[in-house]
Amino acid sequence: MCTSVPGGKYVTSNISYTSSNAFYYGLTASPDFSSFIATKLQSTINNQLSNLLISKNGGVNWTNILTAGSKSWRGVTANTDFTRIVATSTTGIFWSSDSAGSWTSMGPSNKDWTGICSSEGESESRSRSGIDGFKGLRV
Repeated sequence: MCTSVPGGKYVTSNISYTSSNAFYYGLTASPDFSSFIATKLQSTINNQLSNLLISKNGGVNWTNILTAGSKSWRGVTANTDFTRIVATSTTGIFWSSDSAGSWTSMGPSNKDWTGICSSEGESESRSRSGIDGFKGLRV
């Protein structure tokens, strides 16, 4: 859920980081940008498996979400405290309702699901063709 803030100047801090030559497909952030989940491509060869990664310190450190396994992860979205997460892959839509402790397949596996978004308890996903939506999943 987005929160309105009055216009004006806001002080930010500079963050420096290093990154390997990696390709990231999707990213979701907590409302205060203190936590992130990203989909990171492992290899550009053949099946292009990727991992889900989580950062709980503003993107300074990242950890693999091992329970999600290596799939061709593409898009990801979550509720504000990351207890409910939905992620898309080339093999379906997957749901976790326990902070990524376990995952359940939710959507058709015959689509190349490339992205997902959520707003106020609902999410919407699109396949590569952009015409087959998956609507109404509560995040």
